[in-house]
Amino acid sequence: MTSLKAVWGNYPSDPVDFKRGMPWYLVTSIDISPDGKKAISGHVTPGEGHLESGVMKLWNVDIGKEIYTFHGHSRAVNSVALSPCSSKAVSASTDGTIRLWDVLKAGKFDC
Repeated sequence: MTSLKAVWGNYPSDPVDFKRGMPWYLVTSIDISPDGKKAISGHVTPGEGHLESGVMKLWNVDIGKEIYTFHGHSRAVNSVALSPCSSKAVSASTDGTIRLWDVLKAGKFDC
């Protein structure tokens, strides 16, 4: 059995009531860099009406802080991955697209 190392984010701990709509903070996927210094998370965010959009967030694992938010998907992001060097990230969305992102520019990390 392992112990919890950290909890990131500033989100309510109440159960999600999906009847009232999708919460903006819903995490759908996550990947961590091989060196353990970066993490990338996929999210679904509410849109107008019943439409939803998606974002991807880059995290600094050492301090547990969000570094950057990638916008571009028009629907939920349901899969994310970092390249072996963590210089690039890829995301897949229910909008039918796969997007390639430049993590080095966004996160000011070295490869």
